[in-house]
Amino acid sequence: LLLRQLFDVAGGGPETDAFKHLAAAFTVLRSLGSAKTSSNSESSRIGHFIEVQVTDGALYRTKIHCYFLDQTRVIRPLADEKNYHIFYQMLAGLTPEERVKLNLEGYSPSNLSYLQHGDTRQDEADDAARFQAWKACLGVLGIPFLDVVRVLAAVLLLVNVQFGDSG
Repeated sequence: LLLRQLFDVAGGGPETDAFKHLAAAFTVLRSLGSAKTSSNSESSRIGHFIEVQVTDGALYRTKIHCYFLDQTRVIRPLADEKNYHIFYQMLAGLTPEERVKLNLEGYSPSNLSYLQHGDTRQDEADDAARFQAWKACLGVLGIPFLDVVRVLAAVLLLVNVQFGDSG
């Protein structure tokens, strides 16, 4: 709300590229850095601040600085909590072709070690819609979609690797 007011006062608004980029960045960060906790289904687990630069009464630049991410949540959320939203959204929203490219065909939250603990309930339709919005926002920001989801898929799959005895 405060940022929208700053954009309006500085001669910008929702139709400007700067506003669209900032809104897209928030959507991307929300999925990457939010998770369900026992007290809040949309709890931000990421610390960030927004730098707004104004020159001669006009909005010059905005930057989002991220300085903290609750990394332990990736490994194991608490019993009544969930991992980061992006993992569930990705599994619900990837196309069959994308799943093949990412080696995620046949996987669901119930058979991926990082997602099978804690609250396993999922609203797949909502998650899929949010994933499509997230994907579109990556495009607005010029971030290659497959580069990002490859890393996310690797995080999910890495813990499922099992090593056998060589003897």
